[in-house]
Amino acid sequence: MKKQIYWEDVKIGQEIPSLSRIATTMMLVKWATAMLPVRK
Repeated sequence: MKKQIYWEDVKIGQEIPSLSRIATTMMLVKWATAMLPVRK
């Protein structure tokens, strides 16, 4: 298990590990809904 990195512990220019996630159908639906224009 990787050690959790906190905002306060990161210095300018410090390398941090990338966060990779696999997009689920629900994540894509939420993103698409958020991108719709707002009608008033």
